[in-house]
Amino acid sequence: IIEQQCVKNVTALRLDKPREELCPSGYTSIAQSLINIGYVFDKQGKFNEALNYHQRALEIREQLSPSNHDDIGNSLLNVGMCYEHLEQNQKALDYYRQTLNIYETNHYSKEYPSRVLVEKKILDVSCKLAIEQFESIK
Repeated sequence: IIEQQCVKNVTALRLDKPREELCPSGYTSIAQSLINIGYVFDKQGKFNEALNYHQRALEIREQLSPSNHDDIGNSLLNVGMCYEHLEQNQKALDYYRQTLNIYETNHYSKEYPSRVLVEKKILDVSCKLAIEQFESIK
């Protein structure tokens, strides 16, 4: 049932439509629908498609919210995870660092689950980048 709903959403929210058509009054529900569609593509392993939806949701959230809003941090995390799945580790790291910056600005405790996740992602991707760099000089 969820996938059927998402297929309808994909049809309704084609990415080639101008932002004004997608979000004429700045509805946050549009951004959430885009995120939900992105999650479906994530689960299907279609990370390029997921990335497109997560990026579009991020653009909308950036227009609607202050720059340090939690929603922007969460969207940055989604984009970073897509880049990590696509093995674009430097881009993933950049997005993860932006996410952590927002979480720190908002005084998330070190035990807050989303902050723990993003800190782990930063460590994981940093290790991948170090291995890539090591492999390139061998």
